[in-house]
Amino acid sequence: MPGPTAIGQSTVNISIKAGYDYLKTLVYAFYKLGFKRIFFLSMHGPAYLTINSVCMDFFHETQNPICHQIGRASCRE
Repeated sequence: MPGPTAIGQSTVNISIKAGYDYLKTLVYAFYKLGFKRIFFLSMHGPAYLTINSVCMDFFHETQNPICHQIGRASCRE
């Protein structure tokens, strides 16, 4: 997501809509393969913008819930 992430040499920025479309495509691909329990885990702050929308829309369309956890990454040495 552009903005909150530091720009690096290999950073690829995509829109929230593009992220939503990508995740929804993955979810439906797994669902069609027979996966019924899908779990997203993200440690990136703005991930909720795409994950929450995908989970809600997928549930309304299929009546199959997706579990997701958005946490905080902590680096300790």
